[in-house]
Amino acid sequence: MDNPEADSSRWTTRRPAVRLLLALGAALVALATLVAVSGFRQARQAADDTLRAVAALRSAQVEGWIRERASLMRLVGTSRALVDMTRHGLQHSDDALLNQVRTRLDEIRQATGGLQVLLLDLQGQLLPLDSAAPPPALPAPLLAAVRSALDSGGLQVGSLYQAGPQADDRWLDLVVPLKLPEQPAVAVVAMRFDPRQTLLPLLREWPVPSRSGETVLWRQQGDQLVMQTEARPGVAADRTWTRATPGLGPAQLLRGEIAEQQPVDGVDYSGVPVRGLVWRLRGTDWLMTVKLDRAEIDAPAWRRVAWISGLTASLLLALATGAGALSRGRALRRAESVQADKERQLQALHQAQQALHDSEAHHRSVIEVLREGVL
Repeated sequence: MDNPEADSSRWTTRRPAVRLLLALGAALVALATLVAVSGFRQARQAADDTLRAVAALRSAQVEGWIRERASLMRLVGTSRALVDMTRHGLQHSDDALLNQVRTRLDEIRQATGGLQVLLLDLQGQLLPLDSAAPPPALPAPLLAAVRSALDSGGLQVGSLYQAGPQADDRWLDLVVPLKLPEQPAVAVVAMRFDPRQTLLPLLREWPVPSRSGETVLWRQQGDQLVMQTEARPGVAADRTWTRATPGLGPAQLLRGEIAEQQPVDGVDYSGVPVRGLVWRLRGTDWLMTVKLDRAEIDAPAWRRVAWISGLTASLLLALATGAGALSRGRALRRAESVQADKERQLQALHQAQQALHDSEAHHRSVIEVLREGVL
């Protein structure tokens, strides 16, 4: 039969070991959780430091690229010689004089690494080499930049737009009106660049080892955001997004939901969770995002979690095994003590039985003597 008192005694004996095991297990789990949380925090902090450093580098490179060419274009726009020659050539339909203007502009184009330079009238139409020839049609992004330059009276950095049959055939126009201070413009100069040759290579390569690091240029056009750079190879993505797009960094900045140059979590143009920041580029109406996939950021922390979980499980198993061995040792000692008690009891019983037998033999011998005396 079961002995409730014995079971209670065994449980009372085991409780300290069980409590110790539970306490050690809880301490290990708490320590593992603390280390894991710290690992994720450190990974995010390291990613934020990288994003800020890359953004500062890339913004300086892009702004420097724009500033260098914009400064020269401003000089072109306010050149008295070019303004006077262009005004005289237009007023007198002097194609030879306008060609001299084009020659000087082409020399400037070669110095800046431009792809093409265009001389346009105030209606945004190209001034042809032959005044009798009809002007060719111009791309809509260029016409928009011309109108903005004439409205503002200063330099306008256009958008990156597709210029050929290939998706990566893109042009960038810097447009400036030809005008002297406090005088009306006489014409417009557009310097065209191939961003694949100079600008985009600055952004394409991530300066530190990374499989997901990316720099993207955006431009606001009304209520829309237009991606100015190409998506990553193999990623299909729209180029135009609305300001209402949730989680998209440039849209969040324009809505006032995030601060400029502040790393935040969001999604990129392909819907992938990322951590990044948005930077306004001076001298342009562009926004630059610098981002890393959150999966890449958290990968080292997840590896640490897996390692810590395995170690914690091994330690808990070792504690459980040790506690089991300790419990079995105590049970064995208790069994040996009980067996010894039983053996002592059996020995005492045997001694009592022997004493009783001796006493009975003595009584029988006395009775026999008395019987013989009577007879």
